[in-house]
Amino acid sequence: MLSLVLLVYESMLNEKINPLIVLIVCVFFIVSVGKAVEYFRMTEKDYLRVEDERFSFYRGSVLPRKIIPLHLVKQVTQVNDVILLKLVKGSEKEIYLDWLAEKDVDDLKKVLAQRVNFDSKRTIT
Repeated sequence: MLSLVLLVYESMLNEKINPLIVLIVCVFFIVSVGKAVEYFRMTEKDYLRVEDERFSFYRGSVLPRKIIPLHLVKQVTQVNDVILLKLVKGSEKEIYLDWLAEKDVDDLKKVLAQRVNFDSKRTIT
C-alpha cells in the first residue's frame, strides 16, 4: 500500500497524474471502504424495528430512519429471502431477511400475519 502511495506521489511530481484526479480517487476509495464496513456490520444494527403501528428502517449512518405506518401497507409478499411491502401510494419497500436474526424473522412473520394479513406459507421463488 505504501509503495502504491509513493508511486502515485512520484507520478504527481513528474506531472503525469493530475492531483485533482488523485483526490477524487482517494475520496471514492475512502467512502467505498466505509460503506463496505457498514454493510458487514449490518447484523449489529437495528435494521428493522416493528413498533406499535409502524415499521422503522435503518438507512445508514447519515440518513434518518425510514418510517412506514402499518395502515399504508397494502400488500405483503415474500420473494425468496426478501419480504416486499407494497404501499398504498404504489411504492414498495424491501425487508431483507438475511439482515435479520432467524428468531427475528419468525417474529416479523407473526407480526405481519396478525396486522397485515401476510401468509408466510406463500413464498414466490
